[in-house]
Amino acid sequence: MKFEERYNRLNPAQKEACDHIYGPCMVVAGPGSGKTELLSLRIANLLEKTDSLPQNILCLTFTDAATKNLQKRLYKLIGPSALNVSIFTFHGFVNNILSSFSHKFENSKSLNDLKAQQVLYDLMSAKTLSNKLCVKNEGSFIYFSAVFSYINDFKKSALKPDILRTYLKDLQKSYESLNQLFDSIFSERLSKKKLDLIYNKVIDFKFLDDEYSRFIKSKLLNALKLSLELEETKPLSKFKADFLTKDQGLLVLKSYLSLEKVEFLIELYEEFQIKIKELNLASFDDLILDFLDLLKSDKDFLMEVSEKFNFIMVDEFQDTNLAQMQILKLLLGSTNDENPNLMVVGDDDQAIYKFQGASISNILEFKNMFENVKTVVLNTNYRSTSQVVDYSQKLVRSLEERVSSIFTDVNKNLDAFFKDKKGHVSYYTTTTLDSECKYLQESISKLLANNHDASEIAVIARNNRDLKKLSEYFAKANIPYELSLSKNI
Repeated sequence: MKFEERYNRLNPAQKEACDHIYGPCMVVAGPGSGKTELLSLRIANLLEKTDSLPQNILCLTFTDAATKNLQKRLYKLIGPSALNVSIFTFHGFVNNILSSFSHKFENSKSLNDLKAQQVLYDLMSAKTLSNKLCVKNEGSFIYFSAVFSYINDFKKSALKPDILRTYLKDLQKSYESLNQLFDSIFSERLSKKKLDLIYNKVIDFKFLDDEYSRFIKSKLLNALKLSLELEETKPLSKFKADFLTKDQGLLVLKSYLSLEKVEFLIELYEEFQIKIKELNLASFDDLILDFLDLLKSDKDFLMEVSEKFNFIMVDEFQDTNLAQMQILKLLLGSTNDENPNLMVVGDDDQAIYKFQGASISNILEFKNMFENVKTVVLNTNYRSTSQVVDYSQKLVRSLEERVSSIFTDVNKNLDAFFKDKKGHVSYYTTTTLDSECKYLQESISKLLANNHDASEIAVIARNNRDLKKLSEYFAKANIPYELSLSKNI
């Protein structure tokens, strides 16, 4: 099917995004709204209406499957030249740059999770007496998994030890300032008579202008206002119970007591990085950081990389982590163009990589990054029944931090295209994992008995161990299944 035929099948919002050529554009694409088709058609449109060559268009996706799918669709549109379009995952993009500029990077060996865990284990074993995170219980390090996870998250957020120490120093000041306030407010027993006095103290207090201080101030004021409105101390007492504790006779923020552990964590992180450097090892996140460092320090390198691409598109933008976001900003900022040719496609409601350092603040803040950002909302779902779409909408509306709650011009009410298709959403609660597995086994057995194809039935779980348990029930009931395990979500 040629471009014109596929273009004519787009809905008005999809056409609007496809027709956008120059300047920043944010496409808020609900689930099943046809964003892959949009991306392939826009690439074809850019090649038709501008002087750009295929290799001058960069499209970043988040999975190899998405990359192949986009390349396949584009090939059907424009033929062999689709293979020259720069379609990569972030991983693939960085590897491509590393191979093109290999003389600028150290030739490190790949560091996988197993080897990284061994390096960390050896490091912690040598620090059992000097680092409080290196304590053992029955032969195992209590904090090993947490330390390993934090180190990976720090890298994905482009947070090096020196940056973390600066943050920690600033945070220490915030805590000390806030602790003084709380000790003065709660030093005596709370009473309704003192609510006005406490409120005035909080209003007059000079809070530091940092994110944590603003967060605590907001929570405290909300509790105070509610106490004054109800003429009772319960909301304020709840704030006290939730956030404060006693330390050496003084009332302090609970998280204040974790600062020492954070210091020990940074120490382990720093020594871990030194050790893998000595062993000439680097994970993908380390390569990202090296790439980022070179973009910052070598202006000629930055200019050479950024000038390769006239147009940049990012799919699943809500899943970009902070390190990846910094790379984008550097590539775009090198041209000194206040309105770069950047299109991001994403949906904050579908952020699934938060556990891998992704920050949905990227999509929430995109409209503030550039002037004259065009916003297009794709809110027609072509995948699910109206019952599924309506139920999912009810769930996501409970989320506090959403694009639609910040930007009034973004209407994210999703609508099912196939309104006549029937579907059913049910909710079932059990008390144990075994009873949940038993319920699923019996439900699926009934579907199979009614001639439903097993290949059209899927079970999604949060943890791999739950699926392994469920597979035992399937095996006993002779239910055919394929177990697909990846990282826990």
